[in-house]
Amino acid sequence: MSRTAVIIDDEPMIREVVRALGHWDELGIEVVGEAADGEAGLELINQLEPDIVITDVKMPRLDGLSLAERLSASPRAPQIIIISGYDDFELVRQALKCGVSDYLLKPIKEAELNEQLAESARRAAAREKRRSERERWVSGAAGPWLDYLRAAQQQLAGLLRSGSVPALTEAFSHLTEAMAAANAGLPEAVYCYYALSDTLRRFAAENGASVDELCGEGRFGYVFGSGDDIREVLSHVCWLYCRAAGEVQRRARQKGRLDMGLVRRFIDDNSDENLSLASVAAHFHVSREYLSRSFKSEFGQSFSDYLSAVRMERARELIVDYNVPIKDAWQMLHFVDQTHFYKCFKRHFGKTPGEMRSGSRFDNRRSHD
Repeated sequence: MSRTAVIIDDEPMIREVVRALGHWDELGIEVVGEAADGEAGLELINQLEPDIVITDVKMPRLDGLSLAERLSASPRAPQIIIISGYDDFELVRQALKCGVSDYLLKPIKEAELNEQLAESARRAAAREKRRSERERWVSGAAGPWLDYLRAAQQQLAGLLRSGSVPALTEAFSHLTEAMAAANAGLPEAVYCYYALSDTLRRFAAENGASVDELCGEGRFGYVFGSGDDIREVLSHVCWLYCRAAGEVQRRARQKGRLDMGLVRRFIDDNSDENLSLASVAAHFHVSREYLSRSFKSEFGQSFSDYLSAVRMERARELIVDYNVPIKDAWQMLHFVDQTHFYKCFKRHFGKTPGEMRSGSRFDNRRSHD
């Protein structure tokens, strides 16, 4: 069966390169659509439901990581391949948390791209097979427990949004008793866990977070054993729901108290660190989307533009005031490579780092004449 793919990148040349390098016919993959920004890409994915999404990490309107995070909440989430010009550990870490299949660096290498396309197609086929088998099992084993579970899912989704931990606990108690009365065994327990997990993922995405962020790193998974019963499984899921609901409520209260002046001072004071929108948002316990909107509203400037300006001013200070070698300066400020650093510096100051240093020395000599 042929697999489908969508390419999302704001640079037409990159989209063309991906098309040219991919061994589409050989791998049995058809490119069914392209988009020039993340928001349009999301709409395209919702309409076409592709098996594979190849997307840039830095794009207007909706970046690649935010796109991946939203897609990961979907029960039919595609395989996602991120393409980036930034060899940044924090970006890679965030990408993996968002369920990205692989992280490829520009310039794109033909062998790496096709190796990952082949692996993504294999994973998509395997997941479709598992889904089909699960649907056949459910249709064959369906009983009163399945109807009760589906009704409970709708109720629990509403209770998650309300943030009422006591109501969630009570609803899970009723669900547990109903499942136990139906003699639900391990197969039903596994099905319940993943069905309710999908609801929790969607809730997290609605709030601009991942389930790990709401429930705690590594707490979301459940390791099944042959001796597990429905009560143990649902007790764990109940804990996850209550933890997530409480964390969203806590973040909502935190939003009202977020001091944007404090955020800006934090950036100023930590310009030598490998800061990003994600890391600063995590420091202040808010979502990336909320921090981005609030920063722009407060200062009339995007978070990324301000961070870039602070880093450039810090670079000028290191190079001109402290005479730090240029090759050391860009590494101290965590730039991916020297070429990227030179481009950012020239765009900000209208001069290269070398020209800035030479001009400063000339000005100093004139002041002493």
